[in-house]
Amino acid sequence: MDVVFLIIVVVFAIIVIPIAKKMSKSEDTKNERTIFQEELDKYANHKKYSLFYNDVIIFNSSNSKIAHIITDQNYYFRTEHLNTKDIVEVALIIDGESITTTSRGSQLGGAFVGGALFGGAGAVVGGLSGEKSTRQNISQIYIKLTLLSEGNSIKKFILLDVKNPIEKSSAQFKKIYEEAMELEGRLKTIIHQQNKEKNLNKTIINPTNIADEIEKLHNLLIKDILTEEEFTLQKERLLSK
Repeated sequence: MDVVFLIIVVVFAIIVIPIAKKMSKSEDTKNERTIFQEELDKYANHKKYSLFYNDVIIFNSSNSKIAHIITDQNYYFRTEHLNTKDIVEVALIIDGESITTTSRGSQLGGAFVGGALFGGAGAVVGGLSGEKSTRQNISQIYIKLTLLSEGNSIKKFILLDVKNPIEKSSAQFKKIYEEAMELEGRLKTIIHQQNKEKNLNKTIINPTNIADEIEKLHNLLIKDILTEEEFTLQKERLLSK
């Protein structure tokens, strides 16, 4: 009887318990996936980009905020929020190489560093630059952000990260690359817009400041430090700005 009981206990420990744990884990994953989907539903009207490892990037309507939902294989997740004003550089990285780089204040942002990969309509037309120009298989694609916050921290949006590289000519690679280019393009547009706003702000002249400067000139005129002609010339210069 004791031997039979012992056999039952061993069988239970070896077979039943692992199965029960697996079922419990599967149920937990199902629940977490439901919670994960509920989190995504909060951003129903926002632009989303699906990344590797089930991660998701979400832009608000004004492109001023980014929500980065970071998950694991069981759909446990956390959400990080980024202010796009903190972005100082965006780079598209393929197998360790910078394919495009756009910096805040750069006039040449977005130019290809290496050889062209895609032409119109996303067709593959070439290889990567340098020694990798003949490489036909790709294992990693991500977008690197350099942020002002947290001491120029680096954040990666990973779109591909596999041990077994995929062919550059494959439909899978084309799809991932086009998604990467679209996401990189949106981020690049944000930087360009910030550059325009920065340059515009530099050119805006406060009317109050102009009035103050004219008043100073007038005081110099009264004190005979400036002639009438010099006063008129300087005033016209201020008003013409």
